[in-house]
Amino acid sequence: MLTPTTNTTLPPHPKQGPHVLIVDDEQILGEEIVEFLTTQGYHAVAVLDGEEALRRLQADTAIEVMLTDLRMPGLDGLMLAQRALALRDEEHALEVLILTGNATISDATAAVRLRAIDFLMKPLRFATLKPAIAAAQASAARRRAAWCDLRAHDQLLSATRAQMDELQGRIGQLQTALVRSQATTGMGEEAKDAFMSMIRHELRTPLTPIIGYASLIEGKPERLTPEQLRNFAREIREGGERLQRAFLRISDLTGLLTGTIAARHEPCQPALVLLTLARLLAPHVAERQQTISLDIQYREEFLSDATRLHQALTELVDNASRFSPEGTVIGLSVRQAGHDILFEVSDRGAGMTEAELNVAHKPFSQVDMSRTRPREGLGIGLNIAAALANLLHGRLAISSAPGTGTVASICLPNIPIEPNQA
Repeated sequence: MLTPTTNTTLPPHPKQGPHVLIVDDEQILGEEIVEFLTTQGYHAVAVLDGEEALRRLQADTAIEVMLTDLRMPGLDGLMLAQRALALRDEEHALEVLILTGNATISDATAAVRLRAIDFLMKPLRFATLKPAIAAAQASAARRRAAWCDLRAHDQLLSATRAQMDELQGRIGQLQTALVRSQATTGMGEEAKDAFMSMIRHELRTPLTPIIGYASLIEGKPERLTPEQLRNFAREIREGGERLQRAFLRISDLTGLLTGTIAARHEPCQPALVLLTLARLLAPHVAERQQTISLDIQYREEFLSDATRLHQALTELVDNASRFSPEGTVIGLSVRQAGHDILFEVSDRGAGMTEAELNVAHKPFSQVDMSRTRPREGLGIGLNIAAALANLLHGRLAISSAPGTGTVASICLPNIPIEPNQA
């Protein structure tokens, strides 16, 4: 049996079970309640007056339920409830039960206004006490969990807003790069128009749920269940991840167009590049019930940048997977072609006409540009792959025809490795 205290400030108890504080100037009753709750798996402690109860609440934020007598010397139960609830925010939510033998209508009204969760009548029966304590503890636990979900949402929303701000900056850099590249590409204005059209679509789509669900949470968070908060947070996270993907793609293309991304010249093993790529992308294509087939006919090392080559092939495999039916095979091969090394990514999709190939080569364009198009994306995968191939002193070529699928190939010079480089 726990002995109540009256004039000492005790340190917080370790988290054992739900923590309950009993406040009653009848010491024997408090001890009996403590003994009963302890047998039920609760961590219970009793004090004799309101001031000691407040000190205990300040010292032990794990206390979730306070059962207080209504009539006590000094602070009565209602005054104690008011001050106790004012001490706690939703992070350390507290529920209050009022124990009384002769409550009046005004007492009940005041308790409701204070948001006391229940009234228990004396003489107290443990059969009544147990469900009341359990309901109060469950309510406090839900409020604390909701606060954690809301804090996680706020952090997620803040991170998403930061991503949006950074994305806006990258968009401005890319627009500048497009203007500078107009003389060499011959399609600056056309690319800019296509870019802005795609950006409006790709940013508006994830921003709608982000803003909508954030408004619901910010408006009346106390009316939302933990499950609703989790669902809304998931929608915001998925929208933020889509924005992040857009940012990374735009960042890559910006660096390639402005020349800030450089290539290294080091020994590159084509077999290792393809094996690593297949292993990393296997789960990704498996989501579409697709598989990757490897055909490695060239294994000699040559000088190149394995990281940039891996990135370019990743763009091509992702493009092939997104535009291929479920259950098909994505081919990934390497072979020697004259004095060059040829990497190929093939699919068994619908294929493209010559006109569609021309559209696919343009930055920020997709063959299907309708509002209901099933595939998200900025339409720059082939452009990133082509820019990376140029960076590696190679070239990207695409061959396709309706009904035969598409083959995207990167042809790189077979630069031999000198003994000192090896």
